[in-house]
Amino acid sequence: MRGLARGACGGYMVDQNFPLPGAAFPTFFGRAAAAAPTLGQLAVRYRAPVVPAFAFPRADGSCLIRYSPPI
Repeated sequence: MRGLARGACGGYMVDQNFPLPGAAFPTFFGRAAAAAPTLGQLAVRYRAPVVPAFAFPRADGSCLIRYSPPI
């Protein structure tokens, strides 16, 4: 958190259907799905952009990582 406050980068992996107390329930492909609100809370608190990243496995065992524009 200190790093975010200083403007440093950080990473946060998010999963769908987060069934713990405090979950938010946005619509995901037409259905309510439990989601962890932490990423949004951190982005708002530290005024940090969220950069979506997706990993795709390759046949050779490595991963291709693609980044989307900040949201």
